[in-house]
Amino acid sequence: KDISEIKAYAKPPDLVELVLNAVMILKKLPAGDWNETKKVLADANFLPSLINFDKDSLTDSLLTKVHKYTANKKFTPDDVGKQSGAARSLCLWVLAMEVYGKISKVVAPKRAKLKSAME
Repeated sequence: KDISEIKAYAKPPDLVELVLNAVMILKKLPAGDWNETKKVLADANFLPSLINFDKDSLTDSLLTKVHKYTANKKFTPDDVGKQSGAARSLCLWVLAMEVYGKISKVVAPKRAKLKSAME
């Protein structure tokens, strides 16, 4: 239902578009084309694809690209939520993926060291 709210926009509010561009980047899809974004949103597997997103596949270059969006001082759940409740949830997801990606880069070498120590 919430996703339908976003798809209904002929031209989305700036913050909604910002959040969805970040989602597209994380999904390794082209960002910036609203018609293409609406097609992705229309996919019945859109929400399951976010739920089952392969967080461990986040690369440094992908995190750098998404950071260009999240670095915007208006890229906050509160600010985005004023324009769209659904976009607020997607904003939270993008921020969570970014944090996970950064932390996993720190933890990965420690996991590898632990694994080799246990062998």
